[in-house]
Order: sequence, then C-alpha cells, then structure tokens
Amino acid sequence: MIDLHSHIIENTVITDEINLDWESVLNVARMALEDGIDRIVWTPEYNIGQIRSDDVSRNELLLNVINLKLLEAGFPLTVTLGADFHLALNERAMISSEINKVSDSQYVLLSFPQVYLPVNFEETVRHLLEKGYVPIIAHPERLSWINEKYHVIRSLIDGGAWIQITADSFTGYFGRKAQYWAERFLSEGIIHVIASEAHSGDRRPPVLSEAKHILESNLNKIEAHKIMEVRPQLVVTNEFCALDLLPPGVNIGWKKEKVS
Repeated sequence: MIDLHSHIIENTVITDEINLDWESVLNVARMALEDGIDRIVWTPEYNIGQIRSDDVSRNELLLNVINLKLLEAGFPLTVTLGADFHLALNERAMISSEINKVSDSQYVLLSFPQVYLPVNFEETVRHLLEKGYVPIIAHPERLSWINEKYHVIRSLIDGGAWIQITADSFTGYFGRKAQYWAERFLSEGIIHVIASEAHSGDRRPPVLSEAKHILESNLNKIEAHKIMEVRPQLVVTNEFCALDLLPPGVNIGWKKEKVS
C-alpha cells in the first residue's frame, strides 16, 4: 500500500539531520512495513505565504538521508517527498507561486484550519482547479465546520477536487463525529484516497490495514484497491486519472454527459 500523507519526520523545523531521532523514524518505517505499506509520501508542512527555498532544499536533502538509512537497515520501504500545504487566510493570489516553489505536480494536498472556516475556502480550491491542479482536501471529516459546508465540499468534489480521509477516522480514534463523516463519504462513494497522517509510532502510527478491511467490507476489493493503491500511485507518478478510475459517486459534468 501507499501512504500518501505522512509526517515520518514530524518536526519540520530541522537544521541538521544529526539532530533527528533516527530510531523513531526507523520505528515508524518498521510499523509501516508490518502493516503492508511499501511506500510512504513524506509530507512536510508548508504554510502558504511563508515558504522559504531553504526549507525546500533542506527537505530534499533529508529525503536522501531517510532512504539511505532505510537501505542500511534493510527495510524494503521507499519514501518520496510530497507537501502538505496549510492555508489559513485569503492566500488565493499567491498560492500558485507558492506551490511552484515546492512541487511541479498537478496534485496538491491542502490542509485547512480544523477549528474555523478559512476566508475564501471555496474560491481558493476552485482557483486551483481553474489553474489545472487537482486539489486534494485533507481530512475533511475532521473539520469542525464540515456540517455547515458539506454541500460546498461535495460541490468541489464534483468539480474535480479530491478528498483524503484519515484512516483512523474509520476506527473512531478522532471521535464519533469524524467517524460519522468518514462513513458518510464512504457510503456516498466519493472517497479518492486514504492516508494514515502518521506522526510517530506511539501517536497516530502508520496503519492503513484496518481502514482497508472496512473498505473491502463496505465496498468491494476492486474499489478498495483503487482507493488504497491505484489512485495514490497516480499521485506519486503525477499521472492523469482516467474516468473509470474515479470514485463511483463523483458526478463530474463530463462524466454525466458520457453516461447519458
């Protein structure tokens, strides 16, 4: 399996790889392998409007060190570099240029404040869609404001945005509300990908297998495979997602036209 959203190195303010707790990093890697994960996308957090080229260069260097450490430990696990873009204010005007400092992928993982509705949330996501990006809205089931803005999120999904559900939301780890919304997205057939959002071996470990079993029980193995591996692979390789690989509940306009 591929874990698309992971903080295998949790602290993003690191100046020297010597300061890292490599034992903890290897412990997370070991747990991921035991769970059936063979690729982790490390997603350092970047605050839009505060991205520095030094941070990007440092993370690229650290990625090489991570994979070297895994190779030395004999772990058949690959770590690739992604990004977790955090938006809090009205940053639509600068978001494209900020993203380009970090990544040239069409897929953009977005994290929004969980406790309050950010300014121009919908407009920002639609702006990215218009620019040719595929925004991936991280953990919408855990947003405190999802009740009032679910219709907006659903509209954005039908407009081409993706959603990423946190695996542990299905198990009740984040509470009944997050579990309800994860199950609702599942029942409506609109989940694109699932990720662990792991932070450590003790706190939010890299576990996807429980969610995978839930998917297979409620959907089928083919659709579960698309969520856990096929679409994540498209993100990793930055490939276009064909119509027949989209979740069955997504009602993109051109999809409806083809059906009719």
